Amino acid sequence: MMFVITVYIVVWQLLRGNSYLKYRSPVVTTRMTLQQPTFGSCNPNDSSCRDDFRKVSDLKYCCTDGCQYKADNSSCSCPWRNFTNYRYVDGVGGTQTYPDNIVINTFRHEYIQERNASCGQDGCSKLWITSGIESRFMADIEDFTVLVAHALQSEELEIKKTSREMPGWLLVNGSSELQHQLCRSTNTSMTEPIYGSRTDKAPCYIKPNSTAKDGLDFFNVRTLMMAMGLSLDGESYSGSGHSLRYEGLTVTLKIKYFDTWPWHGVLLDSDRKPLVSYVYSLSPLQANPYKVSDVLYSDYPAKRRRRDMHGIYLWLGLKARGRFHDEPTSRPNTPKQDRSAQNLANLLQPDALHHVSTPSHRIPSPNQEKAS
Repeated sequence: MMFVITVYIVVWQLLRGNSYLKYRSPVVTTRMTLQQPTFGSCNPNDSSCRDDFRKVSDLKYCCTDGCQYKADNSSCSCPWRNFTNYRYVDGVGGTQTYPDNIVINTFRHEYIQERNASCGQDGCSKLWITSGIESRFMADIEDFTVLVAHALQSEELEIKKTSREMPGWLLVNGSSELQHQLCRSTNTSMTEPIYGSRTDKAPCYIKPNSTAKDGLDFFNVRTLMMAMGLSLDGESYSGSGHSLRYEGLTVTLKIKYFDTWPWHGVLLDSDRKPLVSYVYSLSPLQANPYKVSDVLYSDYPAKRRRRDMHGIYLWLGLKARGRFHDEPTSRPNTPKQDRSAQNLANLLQPDALHHVSTPSHRIPSPNQEKAS
């Protein structure tokens, strides 16, 4: 029995799990932005850059046979829906950005309202009177791209790294047909991020695209959905009668940083310095619709437009639930800490995202010029 215990300690915990190493928690910062599709993946802030939205006829959720375009060609009405169907927006107009999270709009209800002038000292039965309602999908949202910039630092270990200085991957974690398609769509898909082999099946790890100027990670919305095995046209919660595009959903985004690997100990770069890498992962809550509301005044305080914006809520979660190694002064003879293999791969789990897309759709080139 003692022999078995000794083998377990030496082989499984020390050699595979790297539990002889000390660990530290770094500080992580993140930033996300949304950009509309553009010709040649140009920067939309440049005056010569042109947007590259799909034709409405290619978007099944927008105008199809039997619909009528409005006079200004801004949207269309369909007999089977009680609202006009779509609206083109850019990246800034199609998202709400907050610390550690972002809302990618997929559908909006907009209420045109006027303050009830009869409200006064005698009370008020209806403060805002609605004179019109506009309900529209955000056109071509799958081809929008999400840029993710992140960095970590540890004063104890004297580590300061930005995402452009570290190799990274997106975990496609599942076995649905959409996930298999995503793994087949790129020649970067691997069975493991470190010491893995090429694969065309899910689960897999794929490389993100990076901006030409800054080397920052980005991925399109379609890739995010496929990595989770979901489609925006799929059903929301049971009994909803609506799609994820209509209802929205919440998604937890995580980044796992690591500088060790099972059976290999500390990872080193070409200069024999510790190599820090990371993996993006996505955890969707499909049955949890999401919307955010705001108010735009055209004539304060009398006239306003109230907007209810449904979409993909990407939440970055907690920021420091992982560890980096520190060389021990001596190897322990017994595992006084870590009696479980909890330190396997010492992965840090804060929050963020990642990407690649199917060849049947337009994929932003690896040299995309993004707006920062």
